[in-house]
Amino acid sequence: MRDLLAAIAEDHNGDHVYNNVRATIGYVTEAEKLRVIAGMNFDEPPNLDLVQLGSQTAFTANLGQAGDAWRTNNPVVGPLGTNLTALNKLKLVLLNAQPLVNVNTGIDNKRACFIALLRVRWLTTGCLFATRAARAVTHDEVVVVPVTHPVVMAADYDDLRALPDYADLMTYLGSTNGLNVATFVVSNAEIIWNTAEHMVRVRGHHYRPEYEKIIQTTYKSASAGNVEWPDEFYLVDALRTAIHPFGLKALVCIAYKNIWHGLVGNGLIKRITGASNGYACATTAYAGFAMISSEPWYAVWSAAYTQQIDLVTKFSVAMLNDRYSYHESAALYGIEPKRSITVGTVQYSMNDVENAVNAVAPVLQGFIQWSREAAQRANDATYAFANAKVLEKRAAMNPVMVLKMTALLEATVRHVTDATTTKDSIKEAFPELD
Repeated sequence: MRDLLAAIAEDHNGDHVYNNVRATIGYVTEAEKLRVIAGMNFDEPPNLDLVQLGSQTAFTANLGQAGDAWRTNNPVVGPLGTNLTALNKLKLVLLNAQPLVNVNTGIDNKRACFIALLRVRWLTTGCLFATRAARAVTHDEVVVVPVTHPVVMAADYDDLRALPDYADLMTYLGSTNGLNVATFVVSNAEIIWNTAEHMVRVRGHHYRPEYEKIIQTTYKSASAGNVEWPDEFYLVDALRTAIHPFGLKALVCIAYKNIWHGLVGNGLIKRITGASNGYACATTAYAGFAMISSEPWYAVWSAAYTQQIDLVTKFSVAMLNDRYSYHESAALYGIEPKRSITVGTVQYSMNDVENAVNAVAPVLQGFIQWSREAAQRANDATYAFANAKVLEKRAAMNPVMVLKMTALLEATVRHVTDATTTKDSIKEAFPELD
């Protein structure tokens, strides 16, 4: 009865109350929450301005020698992390691993220790803001364990081994397998962190099963020697369960810290400028303009859609230089969301931008569709925008234009291949050179 009455009385932060912002990014269960020990302090992330970090050039600020002073003031492991004793680290591992072990969810000692070791590594390297307000979260996923807890009160390793609920975890952590997991964590914690930041920024979620291929590609591009993600570790454990409680603001601040300390590979450095989730229709169209701009008919077509192209371009440039403010979950980053753009004295809403995208989408989708068909004819050759799906629905509002575009491209190529001389073939391919 008390539980029922408590549920009825929940405020907007309650577990059972729908919250649109929270629902967008999701949240973890009680067992999956991050455990910290009361009175134990950790170094915090650098409190960076996310609006400034949203620009395309922000990541260059502290690269190389220019960042020497910043790195000195913001070490990988700060003084609190350095002074964190081995016994306290082990206690944190046990406190985070034990609630996760559950035969019904399939999380065994290995998976639980993997998650817990990642968390303790991130606590050691200063990835957690100390307060809920600083974490900028609507649903706090950090549990403070009281000093009266048996694990916290343990004086040494023998005391921990004597606790029945933690004996199996202690045995696993002391084994060769446990050491192998710890070694993988230390080698990959920063790569995993920046991969999660990338996924949240461009996809809106830390992890989803359908994102596994993208996550694996990102990990491979950023790890030493293009190493594949090991099958023995679950991506959901690393990209969602382990990292989720730290919050989105820390996700960004630490991602830049990792870049400036040289802790991640070029693949992740390049990805730090990727567009934010929520406006893929505009940024895809914007990239599409560059894709078709070399075509001889582009000047004629763009003249007919000058206003739409200009609005989509201006909005995309603004968004790409303020990526966190324009993110679908900007509030969870702790910053004011932006949903419009002002050009001169005129303010354009996202609806205005979407209408502009709708006008140009059929031609862009026609180009993408023809490219896909051409690649298939060429034994699945690669082509730009192979994974671009966002314009399909918008282009479907004018399917005739899509067909016209594919027919135009087919005819253009046929004129080149049907030419009887090399000179005529060049003339057909590059009429502007004639």
